[in-house]
Amino acid sequence: MTIEQQLADAVQSGAWYPILGLTITLVVTLFKRFQPLAFALLPTRLQWIPAVVLASLGSFAMSYEIGDRWLVAVIGAITAALTAIGAHHTAKRAAGSGTST
Repeated sequence: MTIEQQLADAVQSGAWYPILGLTITLVVTLFKRFQPLAFALLPTRLQWIPAVVLASLGSFAMSYEIGDRWLVAVIGAITAALTAIGAHHTAKRAAGSGTST
């Protein structure tokens, strides 16, 4: 059995959660390790993207795992993304690195 067939069988049987969990763990670990370097490379106006991606992935996986419909999972991911943007903006303001209006 090829690796492609094994992955297809895992996805079809719903056993892809461990793969997603490990992938998210890897992304978070890499993010924590390379975050200072990554933020130096990203323009200030794009520094919210990592928080949005991680929050959306986590929310979508949780919603789908508990059996929510796809639409509910997507709405949850969007809500988590908006919350992450707000939290990122608030943290920057609290640290004094944002511009005051």
